[in-house]
Order: sequence, then C-alpha cells, then structure tokens
Amino acid sequence: MDLLNYIQVTVMTTATVIIAIASIGSVLLTKELIKENRLLREQYSKPEIITYLKINSRNWMSIEFVLENIGSGTAKNVECSLAFDIEDFQSHDIEVEKFDSPIKVEILPPGTKLEWYFGEKFTLLNQESPLASFNTSVKYENNQNQVFGNNQIIDINILFGISVYGQNHEIQKLRALEDIATNILKIDRHGPGRFIPN
Repeated sequence: MDLLNYIQVTVMTTATVIIAIASIGSVLLTKELIKENRLLREQYSKPEIITYLKINSRNWMSIEFVLENIGSGTAKNVECSLAFDIEDFQSHDIEVEKFDSPIKVEILPPGTKLEWYFGEKFTLLNQESPLASFNTSVKYENNQNQVFGNNQIIDINILFGISVYGQNHEIQKLRALEDIATNILKIDRHGPGRFIPN
C-alpha cells in the first residue's frame, strides 16, 4: 500500500511539475507573440515621406516638386526644407520665395502627395547649364509622436530618363515596399519577438 501511495504521489507531483512548466512556456510564448504583433503593427503604421521632381501629367513642359507619404501610416507635423543655391534657382526661373522657408503640413495621410509648380522643363533641363542638384530634409511624426526624418538629394538630370522610361518615384515606392518585406522576413526568420532592425 505504501508503495502504491508513493507511486501515486510521484506521478501526481511529476504531472503537476509538467503542467507548471507548460503553463510557464505558454505565458512566455504569449509574451513573445504580443511583442511580435506590436512590432508588426508599428511597421504597418509607419509613415514614410519622400520628395522628388516629376513632369506634370497634364502639361509635359511643367515640372513639379512633390512631397509624398509612401508609408502605410499617417504623418503628422511634416516639415520639409530645401537646401539650394539661390543664384542657381533664380537663373532657372524658380520662385525662390516658394521654397526658401520650410514647407509645413499638419497631416499627410498614407498615399497622399502634395505637388507644387517648380519650373519649366526646358529652363531646368538646359543642356548648357542644367539646374544643380539640391538637398531636401524632411521631418515628421507618426500617430505615437515618434519623430522620423530623412535627407534626399534631388537631381534634375534624373528627369532626362523619366521622360523616356517612367517615373522615378515608382522606384522609390518599390524600394520602400522591399524594405517592409525585408523587415517582415527578419521577424519571421528570427522567430516571435526577435525583430532585428537595420
């Protein structure tokens, strides 16, 4: 009888320990899944603002400056500054006053772009002295008030190819989508909660 009681107590104790370990494992797995879901939510709700020049679709002689949110989240408090040579802009008939102070936009939803008239194609793409490249600096926030930013070099010479091969901003959109896909693969490859940012 004592042996039977001893075996019964041992089996129950072992079962209790196994259930406790399984419960702890379940809690840890749930915690990791919560982290992974949070990272995925952040990735899918992140805004990404780009700037570029493009040829106006209705008037191929006009070139526009574009500020676009290619991300999947809303951007708030967007501020875009251009760093350029004033004399170069003036010699190419660009309204310097329009771009001299930062462009400010309170909210820029995903997929939205704002366009400003920039100049005339033949003036900007003058073969003898095309417009020199210039820099843009963009700062913006997401819905959680995290601050993001980027700097880009805008080169008018790219438009020579755009008028023949398509629009450059489409390539930038594809690169942004590739970055998102790469980050999702990193999350998947490293297991739940093991996201390794660039």
